Amino acid sequence: MKNFIIILLTILLASACKLATGDKYQSDDGTPAIEEVQNLFKENNDGEIVFYTNNTKYNKGKGYSLIGFSKKEAETFKSRTLIVNKSSGRSIAAGFGGIYCYTDDPEYGKTFLIVLISLNGDYCVGEVINNSIFNYLVDWTASNTLDSIGYSKNTEIKLSYNEIEDFFHLAINGTEVNKFRDNEAPFHTYGKQGYVVTIYPIDDFPEIPVEVTFREIE
Repeated sequence: MKNFIIILLTILLASACKLATGDKYQSDDGTPAIEEVQNLFKENNDGEIVFYTNNTKYNKGKGYSLIGFSKKEAETFKSRTLIVNKSSGRSIAAGFGGIYCYTDDPEYGKTFLIVLISLNGDYCVGEVINNSIFNYLVDWTASNTLDSIGYSKNTEIKLSYNEIEDFFHLAINGTEVNKFRDNEAPFHTYGKQGYVVTIYPIDDFPEIPVEVTFREIE
């Protein structure tokens, strides 16, 4: 019975952390809980980007989405393939993945697209406006392309943009799972690319760190 209660509580906490469209990422003190932490995204000897933290400041409130950037300069977006691998972290519902077309817009502030997957076997696509407001373009969706996902397993995320169709296409592990339009301002077809890791309150810091590896495929 005790184990059942613990599992149920874990599920409820994980569900509570997933934002509704228009929600704001916020920490306990009301400041935006999206934070640029380039120093937590470090390149290893194989050219991969490794995220690692067990800092207790991040498993507060609804949690944090921590972002870092690739070395490439801002450019017109066409296509990007990213291999992601989460090797540690208590929360299987916490998302991780890529950020796309990051710009600091004079009207909309820091804005970008975001693709997240989780060890639950689902994915979502959203846009962030003014570094705080999150709007879903594709809500959390289960996919059989993520059936084999688990700790220390590679997952390929490919996002591409077809200018003629005016559609973004999302493929996971080589299979297209969705296509969507970004048809309301701010538009996202240019900018810097990067990485995102979400920390949830149930992540057990400092005992169990969150570690995610990212590899760009040219």
